[in-house]
Amino acid sequence: AALVVRRRPEDFDQRPDGHSHDEVASGKGAAARLDFDKSMTRAQAMRTSSFYFLVLAFGLFQISITVMLTQTIPLMTDAGYSRLVASSMISLASVPAFFSKPFWGILIDLYSPKKLAAIGAAITGSAILLIVWSINQQLDFWVYGGFLLMGVGWGGLLPLQEVIWASVFGRRYLGSVRSTAMPFTFGMSALGPILVAYYYDIAGNYDLSLVVIASCNLASAFMLYRLNEADTTKDVVNPSDAPR
Repeated sequence: AALVVRRRPEDFDQRPDGHSHDEVASGKGAAARLDFDKSMTRAQAMRTSSFYFLVLAFGLFQISITVMLTQTIPLMTDAGYSRLVASSMISLASVPAFFSKPFWGILIDLYSPKKLAAIGAAITGSAILLIVWSINQQLDFWVYGGFLLMGVGWGGLLPLQEVIWASVFGRRYLGSVRSTAMPFTFGMSALGPILVAYYYDIAGNYDLSLVVIASCNLASAFMLYRLNEADTTKDVVNPSDAPR
């Protein structure tokens, strides 16, 4: 992989928005060039409130993934389901998570990415609430439906997240900006399963803790919907500010 990976699409003779080299030379790449020139460095991004807003919003979104991956089996076996059925739910959720990505990608070109991300987070939070309720009621149809719905929400996270980060901070220094944000979001994701397991040790069930996790996703949906890209100050980057 290290032999074939490249740093940017231009290394494969690809241009933003699918333009050819001749089209870019004729002026059709003006918007992409402006975005490139006004991209924020890591230091500039960290001085904006939008950086921390996005870290928190996507951290609250991602926390459901690690929690459900680690806690689904004990959640369902405690409710009387077999280990086979419980483990199959993760596979069931992964199917729409995989196949929905191209559709999320198509929607990104048609609608606002931040609103789509809000919808994805809301779908995930609602699905977790449905899962908790249906497992308690032993309604298998709704259990399966809840995991399928959760997979749809998960499917939009990765493509939408990358588009939103790039649209807010530009693509020129996106690697350094994202690498600074990831430890925070990964830390939140890692903390979630620990807190849920700790609550189980105290209360003997997962219900309230998973409701809180669902609420985190709904809070993320609200934050992403309210994200205002105009709040970010995209000053033209001074080359001397670029990360080394």
